[in-house]
Amino acid sequence: MPKRERKTTLVRFSIAAAILGATACGSDDGGITPPPPPPPPAEISIQGVPAKDSVLHQFGLDLFVDVVGSLPFAGCSLSVDGTVASTCGSGERPYFLTTQVLAAGTHSAVLTYSVVDSTGTKSIDSAFTFVTAAPASQPYATLMFDPLPGDVSAVANYMNDSGVVVGESVASDGSTRPVRWVDGQVEQLAMSTSGSATATAVNARGDIVGSLYSGSDTLAVIWPVGDTAQNLGAIGRPYRINNARQILLNDRYDVAIYDFSAKTRTVLETGDVPYEAAGTDMNEAGQVIGIRNPAPFDSWLAFQHGSVALPEMHTGPVTHSRDMPWALNDSGEVVEALNDWGTFGAGSSYVSLNQYFGNINDSRANTVSVNNHVEIAAVGVDSSLLVWRKGSAGTKRAGVDPVWKFIEVMRLTDRGAILVHALNSVTGETRSMLLTPQS
Repeated sequence: MPKRERKTTLVRFSIAAAILGATACGSDDGGITPPPPPPPPAEISIQGVPAKDSVLHQFGLDLFVDVVGSLPFAGCSLSVDGTVASTCGSGERPYFLTTQVLAAGTHSAVLTYSVVDSTGTKSIDSAFTFVTAAPASQPYATLMFDPLPGDVSAVANYMNDSGVVVGESVASDGSTRPVRWVDGQVEQLAMSTSGSATATAVNARGDIVGSLYSGSDTLAVIWPVGDTAQNLGAIGRPYRINNARQILLNDRYDVAIYDFSAKTRTVLETGDVPYEAAGTDMNEAGQVIGIRNPAPFDSWLAFQHGSVALPEMHTGPVTHSRDMPWALNDSGEVVEALNDWGTFGAGSSYVSLNQYFGNINDSRANTVSVNNHVEIAAVGVDSSLLVWRKGSAGTKRAGVDPVWKFIEVMRLTDRGAILVHALNSVTGETRSMLLTPQS
C-alpha cells in the first residue's frame, strides 16, 4: 500500500480592536471642563497556532492563543463549520480542544474573543480555515480470546513478546479462574488454594503473577515458569513482573516492589490516607511510574522508582501536578496524558502526541501503550485505535471491522501486536482480542 502523506496547514491570525473612552468631570468653579483626550487605541493582539502549542490533526484543531494587551478577559469560544466546538473560561489562557471528529478536508472556523473596558464587554471575531487529513489504514488480523469450557466470558490482562496472554475466565456466577492463552488456546492455571483468581501479568521468561481472592483478603500469587503456583500472601496486588522477577504491587495506599528472588518488599510511594497511590507501569530496569494522591483529591503527582518526580513535559495548560504517566518502555521514555493532552519522552526531551492522535481518550489507565521500538498505540476520542512510530510524519488507524469500538490498550509488543479490549457496537458485547499487523 503506498504511503499516504499527511498534510498540515498552520494557521496564524491576529486581531486588533480600538477601545476608545471619554469621561466628564466637574471643576471647582462649577463649570464643566472638557474631557481629557482619549487614550490611544488599546490594541488586543491574538496570535494563533504557536509552534509548541496548537496542533492540527486528523480529528480537528487544538488551538492555543497568546493575547497581547491588558484589557480584562471576558470569555472566548471557537466555532468550527458553524458549530461551537469549544469554549474557555474567564481567567484562563485561551485554549480550545475540538473533541469531535472532523472529516478530512478544509474547515471554516471563527474565534470569538471578548474583553471588558469602561463601556462594557466587546467581542472580537476572527475567521480562519484549517485542513485535516485522515490517517492511513493499517490492516490487522484479529483473534478473540475465548473462556474456559462452561464459562461465559474471558478478560485478557497482559501479554509478552512471545504471544503468551494471561487473564481470567468468568463463570456465570461471576467467579473467575486464572488462565493463559498460547496461540489462542486457553488453559487454566493450577491453584493450590480455592477461590476466585486472576492472572494480571507475564514476563518474557513466562513467569506469571496474579491475585487470589480469599474472603476479604487479596493474596498475591506467582506461577514461576516450570514450577507450581506459590502464594505470596497479602503483600499487595501484582500488576507487572519483569525478567528479574521484580513484581510491581499496588496495595491501595502503597506502591511497592517485591523481589521474588530475594523475598524482599520495598515501598516506593505512599498516598495520604484516605487517598491512594498506584503504579501504572514498570520496565526491565525496575523503573516504575505511577500516581499518588495527597490531599486535596485532585492533586496527582507522578513518580519514578525511588520517588524521583518525573520531569515536566507539558507546555500547554496542563500543570505537572496533574500529569498522569500511563506507559513506560525499557529506555525510560514515558507517555503521559491528562485532560486529552498527551506527551511522550524522557527528561526535557519530549514530543506532543496530540499532533498524531488528536485528543487521547485518557478516561482509563490502559488507553495507551509504548514499546521498545518507540511505537505508541492509543485509543482516540472516537474509540478508534491509532498507532504512531517516533520519527514518522503520520498516524495509522487500525483497519478492523468498524463495528468494534476500542476501550483499552493492554499491551503493544515489540513485534507490533496489540492486546486490546473492544466493544461490539451492535451486540453490546465486550471482548478481549489480539491484533496482529498484516503487510
